[in-house]
This record gives sequence, C-alpha cells and structure tokens, in this order.
Amino acid sequence: MDNEKLSCDIDLRQKSRFLRWFDNWWYHNKTIAIISLFVVFVVVICALQMCSREKEDVTLVYGGPYLLSAAELEDVRLVFNFVLPDDYNRDGKKYAELITFHIMSEEQIKAWEREAERGADRKYYSSQFENYSNLLLAGESSVYLVDPWLYDNLLKVGRVRKLADTFETLPEAAIDEYGVRLGNTEIYNYYGALRSLPEDTVICLLQPGLIGSSSREENYRRSAEMFAAIVNFKSPE
Repeated sequence: MDNEKLSCDIDLRQKSRFLRWFDNWWYHNKTIAIISLFVVFVVVICALQMCSREKEDVTLVYGGPYLLSAAELEDVRLVFNFVLPDDYNRDGKKYAELITFHIMSEEQIKAWEREAERGADRKYYSSQFENYSNLLLAGESSVYLVDPWLYDNLLKVGRVRKLADTFETLPEAAIDEYGVRLGNTEIYNYYGALRSLPEDTVICLLQPGLIGSSSREENYRRSAEMFAAIVNFKSPE
C-alpha cells in the first residue's frame, strides 16, 4: 500500500514539474509558438491547394476592357481545352489556363465615365495594368489575346513573333505580319463562348522570354502549337 502511495506521489510530482515547466515556457514563448503554428497551418493549406490545383499544359493571357464573369471565363477556357493539341504534362487531362486582366486605355476610361456619368476607379485599372506588365516581364506565357492598343504596345517593344515563323502562309484573319484579329477567326465564329471576348481582340505569339516558362524550349513549343491550333481551327460543319 505504501509502495503504491509512493509511486503515485512521484508520478504527481513529475507531472507537476512538467506542468510548471510548460507554463513557464508558454509564458515566455507563446507569441512565437502561435506564429509558428499559424505559419505551419498556412503552409499545409497552400500545399493542399497546390496538390489539388489543375496543372496547366499551357497558359494564355487576356488583357482588355471586358471583364469576364467566372462562368464566361470557364466557358472560354473549356473551348481552349478542346483545341489544345495535346496533354503535354501527361496527367490524363488537357488543361489550358487563362489569366485575365481588366485593362482600359485612358481614352476607354474617359468614354466609360461619360457613359456611366461617374468616375472610374483609376487605381483599380492601374493595378490591373501593373499586374499584366509584371506577368509580361516574368515570361510565364507566350499566347496573348489583347486589346488593339495593348497589341500596339507589344509591337513597339518588339515582343511579338512574326506569323511567318509559325505559318507557311499568312492566316486569313491576320491584321499584319504579327497578329490575328480574333473576331475574324473560324474558332470565334463557331464557339459562342468565345464571343464573350471583344471581336477586335488581337491574338499573337510572343517571342521566347529571357526568363520564366517561355524561356524553356519545350514550354515555348507548346505555346506555339496552341497558338497555331487556335488560328488554324476549322469548323467541322
């Protein structure tokens, strides 16, 4: 009986020492502990999201005055999935990512303000243009669908690849040596989902980037094939 009591006392003292140590440690380190737990939580969530996120075979970019709704964006992306030449990453599913930027020129903003009879959120459009420019510099995509003024800017800085480098003959929908008017392509007229995008949108293939995904030969080849698939699309009817 005495042995049982002694054993119980020792156990209680050990637990008591541990609790005192933990209380002291928590008092001095609780802020660091909470931050550490939060960081671990964020990392785990991000890792789970990355694992569950679709892995794109190719990435396209749209920049222009029309703001696609979530449903419209998905419908447009599904069209691009259909014409995507191959499941490049061999994950069993063709997936074309479409990154969009809601961008308006100064003239377009003023026209919108006159029609809406109120001021536009210029900070928002400035932020959208900055994000678009950053992605352009990062070289993560080579297939761009852009408003005519953005296309002109790309031409001025020599970013667009000549159509002759991709096609044996100039596409019928070409507007010059570099770009194709989306509204004049067969794919635009065949798939109603694409008509969410303005018909004067210009689709073009950029030169390979110095950095980013487009700087890698295999990734750039995929983009070039995707660009050709869109421009060369023929209606099955």
